[in-house]
Amino acid sequence: MILYSFKGQEPKPLPHRINLPNGFTRTDSSTFTDLEISEAGFSGPYSLPDFDPQTQQVIWVDGDYEVVEKPPEPEPEPAPEALDLDIAAQLMIDAAAGNDKSTLSLILRQLLEEAKRPDPEISLNYEEQDSLNLQ
Repeated sequence: MILYSFKGQEPKPLPHRINLPNGFTRTDSSTFTDLEISEAGFSGPYSLPDFDPQTQQVIWVDGDYEVVEKPPEPEPEPAPEALDLDIAAQLMIDAAAGNDKSTLSLILRQLLEEAKRPDPEISLNYEEQDSLNLQ
């Protein structure tokens, strides 16, 4: 694929329409001349260099492509500790009494996130009850 840079930006295929400095518009990219392409603000042609997509990436730097090593994958964040409901309840009471809406909102968001996480013990209990009900 042939790529062109418009005023130094990362190259892309030519658009179907270019505007020339004399005010005319050209709409058939197969007939654009090199001079018209240049006068419309495009440089090129460029093509992507060969690279290994598993370990490398191609970036556009100062008017040219560069092949660089991919950055390492970020380490996954550890799962947050379970929120103690007694402590959360006391924090909510304190926040509500002091009209501290941001703390109250934070605690409620944490409780909602906690509620979304499955509890393996509860799941096992449900499975045991289901198996007893089926017998």
